[in-house]
Amino acid sequence: MTNDTLITQSARLHNRTRETSNFAEKFRALGRFDLLLLLKILETSDLAREGIANSGSYRFADHIYRNEASGTGSFGKILDRVLLSLPSASTMRRRYIKARECMIAMALSPNFDQFEILTVPCGIPRDVAEMIRRIQIESPSRAAAIRYTGFDLDPAALVDAKKSLPANAELITADALDPSAFPTNQFHFISSTGLGEFLSDENLHLFYRNIHKSLRPGGLFFTSAIRSDLISQRLMRNFELTYSNRTESHLYPILSRLEWHQLRFEEDPSGLQTYVYGTK
Repeated sequence: MTNDTLITQSARLHNRTRETSNFAEKFRALGRFDLLLLLKILETSDLAREGIANSGSYRFADHIYRNEASGTGSFGKILDRVLLSLPSASTMRRRYIKARECMIAMALSPNFDQFEILTVPCGIPRDVAEMIRRIQIESPSRAAAIRYTGFDLDPAALVDAKKSLPANAELITADALDPSAFPTNQFHFISSTGLGEFLSDENLHLFYRNIHKSLRPGGLFFTSAIRSDLISQRLMRNFELTYSNRTESHLYPILSRLEWHQLRFEEDPSGLQTYVYGTK
């Protein structure tokens, strides 16, 4: 398969795995009234409703990162809180916190005059916004040196992203699988969470190659691979939210095809997530 073929296949949002346009009609046709009832119950939760409607959308991810229960009526809010407390949601929340803390540590480093950051896909870059606010308090001079770029294939995500970022942030509609979207040797830090799970191994390698190209020598790439607990797996399978579950043993052969100065893997205490730190 050529790179051109890979890029053409990526035109659809990678995380939109839903194929059924109307789950209620599907469940009625199948005689699965248990799933129809489950659908009605889950749709009272804002998190579940977004996940069902738009698969793993950036709003779905940000709802988990924000960790504020909301829904239709008291029952919907209670259900939302239950879903936000599932091990898979808690694990997913920790990946954005890990990314934020990496950014903060590097932003405070005196090793460079200007700190160039890229997140891809950026979604609502809560980690970046929180990092900038903290650096502005701790070291205003270092905050002035931060230059942020966000790539996302979904233009709606960029509209929402802009609301929480400084005016000099650069937001670009770009496909993570398109090599021409990535500059060469520009960024000190690149973060990507929530994309690799939706890519095939070959597309994941293509994406990592684009990242590697865009990092400065000595730059750091942070990413993660999440796995689901049994309850979440069953819920997502019924509503066509599917993704690849990868561990270090899956990721290392893909990443090691590129020249890294150092690759480090860290397992989340839950056992449901692997963090990756790649230094160019």
